[in-house]
Amino acid sequence: MTWPATPLKRVFASNTTGLWGEEAGVDAIDALCVRVADFDYSHLQVSSRADTLRSYSEGDLKNRRLASGDILIEKSGGGEKTPVGRAVRFELGPDIPAITSNFVGSLRTAPGHDSRYWTYVLASEYATRGTVPYIKQNTGIQNLDLPAYLSRRVVAPPASQQRAIADYLDHETAEIDSLVREQNHLVGLLSERSTSAVASVVTRGVSETQLVPTRLTWPDFAPQHWSVQRTSWVFDSIGSGTTPNSNDSGAFGGTIPWVTTSELRERGINETERQLNDGTLARYPALRVHPAGSLLIAMYGATIGRLGWLEVPSTVNQAVCVFSGYKAGPTRFAYYVLLASRSHLLTLASGGGQPNINQDKLRSLRIPIPPVEEQKQIVEHLDATLASSEQMELDAKRLIAIAKERRVALISAAVTGKIDVTQRHRPVAEQLEEEVLQKV
Repeated sequence: MTWPATPLKRVFASNTTGLWGEEAGVDAIDALCVRVADFDYSHLQVSSRADTLRSYSEGDLKNRRLASGDILIEKSGGGEKTPVGRAVRFELGPDIPAITSNFVGSLRTAPGHDSRYWTYVLASEYATRGTVPYIKQNTGIQNLDLPAYLSRRVVAPPASQQRAIADYLDHETAEIDSLVREQNHLVGLLSERSTSAVASVVTRGVSETQLVPTRLTWPDFAPQHWSVQRTSWVFDSIGSGTTPNSNDSGAFGGTIPWVTTSELRERGINETERQLNDGTLARYPALRVHPAGSLLIAMYGATIGRLGWLEVPSTVNQAVCVFSGYKAGPTRFAYYVLLASRSHLLTLASGGGQPNINQDKLRSLRIPIPPVEEQKQIVEHLDATLASSEQMELDAKRLIAIAKERRVALISAAVTGKIDVTQRHRPVAEQLEEEVLQKV
């Protein structure tokens, strides 16, 4: 279908710049200040959790107050992966006095235009990088040249067609969003199931057996014929590493892998972001090359408790604790035990801003030790259980990624007239579910 083209600026009756205002509670009027952080871009709306209050004069509030249906556009901010220019609708209701911050502009559609439709248009423009040519960056922050951007020509269907497209997209995107929520919920359940399976099996075994109290916080019970031993008794060594001085420019650039906590993701490590030179080991006695098969655990900060294992000999930084030479059975069992102990270890973490588990606590950690053959049985059982869960989780994440891509493509096709929304179409969410089922 053919629709006339028009500059975006002719679609909007007003283009208002936001204002940061003063601290709430002064001698003025408090109002909600909508920031870019309040954009729920996945649903193209201002989040209902927006709660930043600022104080404004009566005149500022009168001239800049938001109305339901106003389109808010990010004018400053952004980054390399999320350039400035995202847009959402304001739908928090007429009873909430609100103004945008100075980093956000508000656009009010002119009579004869549907703000829902034009929100989808701006979302499509952003997704297809239509805002990028209008970005200026003289300092560290991106700024959208909004007047220039609003001169961009876009197709403009009649008002009745705008409403029909908006109704169609409201319904279809809601169905896709519901599918994504379901899949995200499934991913969470699968993760919980895996965690529960590991915690149960490494402390109780695969088959039912008589449990006895251990008199420990963790594990609290264990099969009667198992032992509970300190990690320092069942590993040949437990140690860490260090970080070369920042002014030591010759420390890196070699071939010796150097592991940091950011690389611990419950999987094997065979390459690292940075590598050390041979001479670095001689200059830093705290550094040593740990053998392949060693288990790693993060001791500090946001990644505390994360695990991994070495697939190649490597060094580590000071935030990584290395368990080498498990003597009581297969190393894979020791990995599962450390994974199961994570919740307990977090209760032992000390420090406020950056909690940590020190090496002494890790050396004194007591872990359940079944007979070797039973350890092998547990490893085989958990490997199969987790492989099944991981595959289902991968399928769910793949569906989520595809659904988000289709959502973007659907909006673009609808607002450019590539699909006739007045015709009956098979729901996109239904098509996605069928595609995934066919691949399982």
